Amino acid sequence: MLEYYWNIQTPPVFEPDRIWQYDLDLDVKCRANHDCVVVDRDEFEARRGLYPAEWISKAILAVDEVCTLVRGGGWPVRPPDAPQKTWLER
Repeated sequence: MLEYYWNIQTPPVFEPDRIWQYDLDLDVKCRANHDCVVVDRDEFEARRGLYPAEWISKAILAVDEVCTLVRGGGWPVRPPDAPQKTWLER
């Protein structure tokens, strides 16, 4: 079964010797029919006090943006009625 999974994180910060970003615990899991659920919301809420306010608001906005993208069939999401193809065909 085809599923899409988004891990909500801070944008990457590039430094000379490293790249760093933070996983904000919120994840969005969507099926090929474009039904989505937000997972790990409890982890996000448990750590919410550790994150800057900007990270919190942007993480919540990112969840909404992902769900809108999926429902609209925006790239890279396959339209819900598109024929299934094998991995090699894609």
